[in-house]
Amino acid sequence: MALHHETGEQATTAAWQPSKRGKGETAFRGHLTVYLCVGLFLFTLNILTSPFELWFYWPLFFWGWALVFQAVATYGAEAPTRVLADLRAIIPWLPKPLPTATPAPVGAAGTAPFAAAAFASVHERIERLKEIAWQIPEGPVREQALRICAAADRIVATMAADRTDAETVGWFDSQLLEPTESLLRRYARLASRGVAGADDTLRRVEEHNLPLLESRFDALHDQLHRGEIIDLAVASEMLDLSPPRLPPESTRDRL
Repeated sequence: MALHHETGEQATTAAWQPSKRGKGETAFRGHLTVYLCVGLFLFTLNILTSPFELWFYWPLFFWGWALVFQAVATYGAEAPTRVLADLRAIIPWLPKPLPTATPAPVGAAGTAPFAAAAFASVHERIERLKEIAWQIPEGPVREQALRICAAADRIVATMAADRTDAETVGWFDSQLLEPTESLLRRYARLASRGVAGADDTLRRVEEHNLPLLESRFDALHDQLHRGEIIDLAVASEMLDLSPPRLPPESTRDRL
């Protein structure tokens, strides 16, 4: 996959443009979460009140069709895979899919093992990102972190479909995924421990880093989906992904 350089102004403008696709996916995940919660409630109510006369599936059946139409409208042909990914994000104990190796293009003999290793490494990092996201206290920041993970999944899936070379996959891993993992890990640690004096750091991550990171991941996916060439270096340079500073080790031990 070829790379090119775009100006900082163009990159910033693209990053801050609201993604209609992202909003639609957020709305669908919210709808899916409500559907699952209401379904569990109806099932429990049915079993407790009339266990020998099951009726809970009727409202879920008709409601489910509306959910199917929304999934197709939101994800298109990717709906089955993407809905399963959303289910795994909502229900973390569901089994995770095994990483799949991407075959190398015809004529690129000897590169297949390297491409497979690069994709496997990226899949493992994304799974770590999801685990870290679930360690963040419940709230909008956790939801945003999970959306970033989902965007990373989409980018890698598009790269796999395009048979992207191992060098570009590794570049994406080192330039965006690795600093993202560091940022989320430090944030989760600060937020869960309630470290004194970390409010400014947490606020900067919540109000600046994560929104910019999410919009840039969405922009990269849109560019890949349209078959455009991208510049991963510019994508990472425009983000301030330096890890938040932690108090001295002795101070953290007392918290």
